[in-house]
Amino acid sequence: MRYKDRVFAYSILLTILVLTIPVTSYQEESDTNENTRSTPAEKTVRIIGAQENPVSPDAVYIRTFDKVTFVNIDGSNGGTNHKVMSVKTGTTEFDGNFYSGLIRAGDTFQITLDEPGIYEYFDPTFPSIRGTIHVV
Repeated sequence: MRYKDRVFAYSILLTILVLTIPVTSYQEESDTNENTRSTPAEKTVRIIGAQENPVSPDAVYIRTFDKVTFVNIDGSNGGTNHKVMSVKTGTTEFDGNFYSGLIRAGDTFQITLDEPGIYEYFDPTFPSIRGTIHVV
């Protein structure tokens, strides 16, 4: 093989190599994109009780299969028990999506929602404790 032919062949090989490196790097980076995550996220809602904002946050935004954990941190009167019940929009009527039962002070209740939508909830014992979960 002549010198000119070898230089030409190496030039083509080097060009191909240089062009494939950015493509490979981009693919590896996009695999870590949050939109393709395989591990569900978790959000926490704190039940605070008799305050201006009895739950924090009162609106949670998650994706399907993410977890929402309700934590009862209401320490009033030695610790107040709470419940969390999903309701039909704008009502106090149970919609069947989730119900915690009694959550004692210091305890938690966790849910996973697998359908997109807006889920309203409230505490049937303390109706001012309300919030929404937005699932996309």
